[in-house]
Amino acid sequence: MEVNLKRYANEAIVIVSIVFLVGAIIYRHGAVNSLHESRAEFDMASKEIKETISLRKLWSSKGLRRKIKSLGATVSPSSVKSMVIDRNKAKIVLTGLSGRELNSFLGKLAGMPVVFRRLDIRLEGEKYRMECICGW
Repeated sequence: MEVNLKRYANEAIVIVSIVFLVGAIIYRHGAVNSLHESRAEFDMASKEIKETISLRKLWSSKGLRRKIKSLGATVSPSSVKSMVIDRNKAKIVLTGLSGRELNSFLGKLAGMPVVFRRLDIRLEGEKYRMECICGW
């Protein structure tokens, strides 16, 4: 028996080394796939963080408050019943608006990065009344 073992010692070493080689290749393939997945997750997370930061800058900018305040100038001053702008929300009440004025005002407001929390438009006679609460 010892003679047979000594006779095939080189072949046994080659077979064991091939098994280790195949195991190493499988492990390396798994490690590379894991690295690519984690890199893709990291890239996606960094994009989301950058987008969140840019939206925070946009929503917290004082320029947004100024733009909303300047919207009051697009309608007649007698139509502006109240326009209260707080830190992160605005309450706007307009009365006696024509359809064109209402459409223009809402088009400009909708083009801004605001979220409408409440929008109430009523037709009173031939004029419109609008009450809007929006936040950012």
